[in-house]
Amino acid sequence: MNANAKTAVIILCLTLTCFLTQCESCLRKDKVTKKTLPDQVMYTISCGFPFPYFDVKVKTGVDEGFYYTMDCAYQLPVSMAVNVPALALVFSLLTLMARNGRLGINRLLAITAAFAVLFDSSLLIPFFPGFFETVFGYLYVYPVAFISRLFELAGIELPDNNIPPRIYYAFLIVAAYPLSLLVQRLVKAAGMKLRKKTACHPRQDDDPH
Repeated sequence: MNANAKTAVIILCLTLTCFLTQCESCLRKDKVTKKTLPDQVMYTISCGFPFPYFDVKVKTGVDEGFYYTMDCAYQLPVSMAVNVPALALVFSLLTLMARNGRLGINRLLAITAAFAVLFDSSLLIPFFPGFFETVFGYLYVYPVAFISRLFELAGIELPDNNIPPRIYYAFLIVAAYPLSLLVQRLVKAAGMKLRKKTACHPRQDDDPH
C-alpha cells in the first residue's frame, strides 16, 4: 500500500469515528416499580469529522433494556460542505509532509486507527461493566468537559457538545505521534546500552574442571 492509499485510510478513519456527546445521568423512573421508564435517551453518539453526519442514540427499553436509534440533527449537505474541504486539506497536508520526510505515514495510520477504534467503542458503552465506565469517565468524559469549560471561560457559547470531543480526538492523535517517537528512541537507547554492557562483560562459560 503506497503513501497516498495509507493517507486515504487515515481520512476514512476520521470520517467513520464516533464521539460520545451526551450522557443522561438523570433518567425518569416509574414511581411505583422504580424502574427506568422506556424511550429515554441514555447516550447520544455522533459520527463524522469534523462535523457530524448522523447521531446514534441509545434509548432505554422495557425491563431495563435498551435499543439504538439513528437520526440526523444536522443537515447532511451542510456537514458535507464542511467535511469534504476540511478532509481534503488534511489529505493534502499529510501527503506533503510524508513526501518531505517530515511524517511517518505508517506510524500516523496506526495511531489514528487505534484511537478511532477506541472512540468507536462508545457505541458499546451500554455493555461496559461498571469498572470500565469509571475508567472511561476519567479518560474521556472529564477531558471533554474540561475543553467545554475552556469555551465557557472564553465566552464562546457552543450550540451543542459536538465540538469538544472532536478537539480531544485531534489532540490525542497529535500528541501521541511525538510521544511514540520518544518512546521508540528511549527503547532503542536502552537496547544499545544493554548491548554495549553485554559486549564489555561477555558471558564466560563455567570451567568444567
